[in-house]
Amino acid sequence: MRLYHSLIRVCIALLLLPLLSFAGGPGTYFVKGKGISIELSSEGKIIRIISGKNAAGRPVQAFTRIAGWRQMGNIIREDNKGGGLQFRRTLVSDSLHQMCTIIEKFIPTKNSIRWELEIIGTNPPSGSEIITEVLYPATTQTRFWTTWGSPQYDADITDQSLKGQLTPVPGGSDMNDFIGAGNNQWVDPLVAVPFSDVNYFYGLPHYADEDPRLAICPFQGNIIAIPMCSILEPSADEGITIALSPADDIIDMEMNTTKQGGVSFSRLFNRMDKQQTLRFSLDITAHAADWRAGFGWMAHRYPDYFLPKNKQAHQLAGTSAYAGPFEVIDTDKMKALGFSTNWQASFDFPYMGMFLPPVDKNTSWKRFGDSTISIARMNAYARQMKKNGFHVLNYFNVTEFGAKVKFPPATYSGAAADLWKDGSAYLYQQLPNAWLKVPQHMNLARTGDDRLQKGGPIYTWEDGVVMDCGDPAYKAFLLEQAQRHILNLPDADGFCIDRLDWLRMFNEDADDGKTWFNGKPARSLLHSFKALMDTMGPMMHHSNKMIFVNNHNKRIDLLNEVDGIYDEFTYAGAPLNLSAFLSVEKPALGWTDKAATVKKEGADNFFQKYLYMGVFPMCPYPANDHSIMPDSLVDSYYREYAPLMHLMRGREWVLKPHVVVVLDNLAKANLFKTPEGYVIPVVYGKTKQVSVTIKSGLKIGTCEVWYPGKSKGMPLQPTIKGDQVILEVPLERGCAMVSIMQ
Repeated sequence: MRLYHSLIRVCIALLLLPLLSFAGGPGTYFVKGKGISIELSSEGKIIRIISGKNAAGRPVQAFTRIAGWRQMGNIIREDNKGGGLQFRRTLVSDSLHQMCTIIEKFIPTKNSIRWELEIIGTNPPSGSEIITEVLYPATTQTRFWTTWGSPQYDADITDQSLKGQLTPVPGGSDMNDFIGAGNNQWVDPLVAVPFSDVNYFYGLPHYADEDPRLAICPFQGNIIAIPMCSILEPSADEGITIALSPADDIIDMEMNTTKQGGVSFSRLFNRMDKQQTLRFSLDITAHAADWRAGFGWMAHRYPDYFLPKNKQAHQLAGTSAYAGPFEVIDTDKMKALGFSTNWQASFDFPYMGMFLPPVDKNTSWKRFGDSTISIARMNAYARQMKKNGFHVLNYFNVTEFGAKVKFPPATYSGAAADLWKDGSAYLYQQLPNAWLKVPQHMNLARTGDDRLQKGGPIYTWEDGVVMDCGDPAYKAFLLEQAQRHILNLPDADGFCIDRLDWLRMFNEDADDGKTWFNGKPARSLLHSFKALMDTMGPMMHHSNKMIFVNNHNKRIDLLNEVDGIYDEFTYAGAPLNLSAFLSVEKPALGWTDKAATVKKEGADNFFQKYLYMGVFPMCPYPANDHSIMPDSLVDSYYREYAPLMHLMRGREWVLKPHVVVVLDNLAKANLFKTPEGYVIPVVYGKTKQVSVTIKSGLKIGTCEVWYPGKSKGMPLQPTIKGDQVILEVPLERGCAMVSIMQ
């Protein structure tokens, strides 16, 4: 009977087209977009989603609430321009004795239902979790996917075939104490799994005084890089994606899932204030039962966050280094290893933050190391690297300053013109409000850092201190440093910004007008970074420079002005996956901690995950800093895989449903578009030959297959059946790289 009533409601809806929103059954309403419709209750809650071939739809419940607040009075429904509906309601907090107004709009678009949320806040301001909940009727066949560090699943409800796809690749670093033994190995993140009870963090776990987790690294699998998830029904080839806007003011967020099909997005630390309306938005879109479809929708909808601003950024793709010497050693050898870019491990600076001192280009200063350097010599190195076909990114940092910083401040007695030479004095005199103070409520016992004291600085590398780049004086200083790079280092390609992990912190002595932390106004360092990049990004890009980031904080909303990623931790599983998701249309360079890690995994296990995820690993390079050094055996591994990695240069992920499938899951495969055509890394094969099907109507020209240790490709004959291309791919060492020329 319930199914019958649902069918009647759908038929009435179809008769009333071309209206896009209209009354459904008693007390319910429909909003219809292309390929997807939702049914809303009289309270403005989603109670059904209709998509695909299932005219009755699924009884999905979805609504937004504010933790600790309750509804008061009636709900007002209004028609919205463009065929949508909006619902206005008043919420009250009994504990705060305050009221707020929440307006929810449901708007049809060309390929989604857009759900917009406005909160007209309180006076005085306050804050609470703003939670959007989705309750999906999951079955044992339903699958869940998100942009995770690794799939989070319950082994008790996962079948053996699926477990086989989720088997960790043997190996991993020997730094278990640092990484965590459970986070060390790589697991395929492109596999959807049954719903499980999991708590996910957006970018990094949020800061909390009781458990500060200072200098946290993104090793855990329950981190998501993009605020979205896809729910898939493989038997019906149907799926929906719930995608939050990266342009939203999300200060921190957790996503929680349940075995029963529950998904909740909890937005933290936003200020509800009458002075400004708080706005959030998300889209619900329908597609085939493939994670690529929802992810592709997200990348297409928000291109500013996925595309590099400097279109030449892909030229930096290749293996890389983090080294300090000012000469290139054995250029031919480095080319044979696939080398492209050195992130200059610039202990050139006298101390952190003073990257280019206020001196002329020929004046030398004492580096943080034990030698001297000048601007002229730095640029000469970049010029020589460019001449040899390589690239240089200089070091930059916006969250740390100084070295051997003293607290409390000492009296400076030197000449004013020499103030820049004394990091502590410069900090306290020129940037007095920029350094972050240890909060009064921070649990110092949980930090493991005996340098910290309440009200003093938060220390970091070499007794530098953590900084708030939203401070006006420090922001101006950083912009001036960027301008000095542009003017004085014309042969460098740009810089790479280090240590974004500190952006999870709060400056409780400042107010950005948006943040509510520990019951009072504060400034989120996330806001500080975004505001800085709004100015620094165009400054660099207008000068044809590039900005890369070492993004310990794995969030898409930090990358609007970023051209590529140089990730310090890809030798662990989760960071590799997270950076790959953030770089589907940008170059991604990854870190190799030591030659022993490559040996432990073996060349095939090590390199094939990088090919599969479209990321380029760091290569052995003389004087690499806390990273892989030359080793005759490992060098040979890089030579074997360099031709395959070269095929990936300029790659972009192809995010169309069912675009590449390996018969019987006998190998893993991904599909990338390149300037020359397409490449398909086929990796971790279980047989000597696999059948690969491409389903996208690609224009197929010459096909070749490449193997590790072979310098040339071999012809491969495709079989074309309609819009399908079938490739019978022989494997060597479980691997093949298929190159398709257009």
